Formats: sequence, C-alpha cells, structure tokens
Amino acid sequence: MTTLVARGASPARMSTAVARELGHLLGGDQVTISRYGPDRTTVVVGRWARRGSPAFSARYHSMDESAVEAEVARTGRPARRADHARHGAATGTRTRACGPRYIVACPVVVKGRLWGLMAEIFPGPAPGPEGAEEPMSMFAELLAAAIADAEYRAELLASRARLALACDATRRGIERDLHDGVQQRLVLLALGLRDLRDAVGDGLSERVSRLQADLYDAMADLGEVSHGLHPVSLSHGGIDAALKSLARRSPLPVELSGCVGGRLAEAVETAVYAAASEALANTLEHAHATRAHLDVRLRGGAVWMWFHDDGRGGGDLAYGAGLIGLRDRVEALGGDLAISSPPGQGTSLHVRVPAR
Repeated sequence: MTTLVARGASPARMSTAVARELGHLLGGDQVTISRYGPDRTTVVVGRWARRGSPAFSARYHSMDESAVEAEVARTGRPARRADHARHGAATGTRTRACGPRYIVACPVVVKGRLWGLMAEIFPGPAPGPEGAEEPMSMFAELLAAAIADAEYRAELLASRARLALACDATRRGIERDLHDGVQQRLVLLALGLRDLRDAVGDGLSERVSRLQADLYDAMADLGEVSHGLHPVSLSHGGIDAALKSLARRSPLPVELSGCVGGRLAEAVETAVYAAASEALANTLEHAHATRAHLDVRLRGGAVWMWFHDDGRGGGDLAYGAGLIGLRDRVEALGGDLAISSPPGQGTSLHVRVPAR
C-alpha cells in the first residue's frame, strides 16, 4: 500500500486496493470506500466483495440519516452498528434479502476536512471484530495521503496551465502591438523615404537609399521577432498552416506528413507549434543534420507529433531550457513528451497533447 502512495497511484486505484486489503485483513464480506457529495449524498469510489456475497447496488446514494455514514458525517469519528433488513447506502450493497449485517465504518480525513468514509460489512448480527477501527484508521490515513497527493498534483497542473496560457496571451498581445503599431509606423516611414529619395538631387539620393535599405532590414528583423512571439500563420490558418510555413522557411529540408484537419483549442495549437519549432531549432543549432521529418496528426482525442532528424544525436531532455520549458508546457495541458537521441542515430521527439 505504501508503495502505491509513493508511486503516486490515483485515488481510484488506491481505493480499490485499500478495499481489497481491508476485506482480507478483517474477514468481512464487503468493503466500500465512499466520498461525501453535495446534498447529503455519498459516491462509492472503491469497493471489494468476497466471492458469493450479494451484488453491489448503484454507485450514488442519498444519505439515510439513521445510517452509519450519517453518523460518521456528524461526528467525524469511527462508528459501528447492526444493519437489519435495510438498503445499506454506506456499503453500496443490498442487505434486505440477505438478513442482518454488522457495519464498521471509519472516516477518511484529507488535509483536515472530512472527505468520506470506508465501511466493512460483516455477516450476521454479531458485532464485527473488536479493534477493527484501528487498522481501518491506518488504511484511511494511507488513502488520505494518496488523495492529498493527487489533489496537490492537480492543483499544480492547473497552475502551470494557467501560467502557460497567460504567457501565450502576453506574447500574442506583444505581437499585435508590434504589427499594428511599430511595424505600421516603419512602413509609413519607408514610404516617406522613398518619396524623399525621388525628390532630392543626386547627391542626397544615394544616402536616402542607404537609409531606406537599413530601415527595411530593421523591419525584417522586427518581423522575425514578432513571428517568434506568435506566428501569424498560426493565428490565421491553424496548426496545419503554421507547420507548413515552419517547414517552408527552414534552411534544412523538412518532410512534413499528416495533418490535423481543422482548428483546435488555441493553447493546444500553440503547444504543438512550440514543440515543432523547438525541435527544429535544436536540430539546426546542434545536430549537424541533413534532413528532418515532421509528422502531426489527430488521433484518439489527442494531437500526436513526431519529429526526427538524421543528425549526430546525443540530446537529453534534462538539459536545455527550451526542452524543459516545452515539457512543462505540454504537461500543463495534460500531455507528455519524450525524447530519444542515441549518439550517431539522430534525435526523435514524441509529443502528445489532448485536443481539448
């Protein structure tokens, strides 16, 4: 059980494992782990039943104020009681046709709040094992640790996603300001220099032409900066158009295959484009490659990107701020990223990003 906690097992997996181990340990017929929901309801999140015991009922239950789960909710402490000929909500079982049962329940407290309860049902009217509450409490603490860890990871993921979205929005705003403001003013200035060149004599015409050439160079540099912040082709044409533009502009031959075939969420498109752009930039700077292949397609509710070059390999995801930042961006959207770069065999980058 502690191994599952250490490995970050999901609450659902942990609940099922706890229910099974608790059933074997205490010898009951059935074990359920339920979460308290709104409007006095419980939701079964994990359960186990001994072979031959009655089938489980529905997963959602309205809380019976006389039942053991209501007592645990009121007191926040373990509880036990006989359960005669009634529908057992806390255990998620049908008891009416099976005669009397005895239930022992224990609260599950996560980060100081009552999250739910675990309950074990024993056959017959006799009380369950003496001291059963102690091992149940130990299992409840293990489960609470797994739940708290999952909640922390979910909060961290959401925070990273918000940060990535905020950065993307900032870059788009800067790109718009550059395009609609500074670049337009430079265009007007270039037109004015052209008119001035035509109006002045030969002595000044050459100097004006040099100034005009310098201005066009500055405009080109500014366009590259603006494009790096957020490519216009991505905003206007989507990920397919942006990747075609990226491959076309590359000084290294890039074979492009696959397509998404439509617009996706802006954050998803930006992440996939950033992955392709970073992979190509690393290839151009470090790989000494002669060609590259980029494949992007939509499959199974996710965008899959595969990039490979024929360079010298030796890349490592643990090094390089670009790859580390890219991994953070992809994981913030619920995706994953992997790199394979054996020396002398090129570098492959695999990225998966949920499409929604």
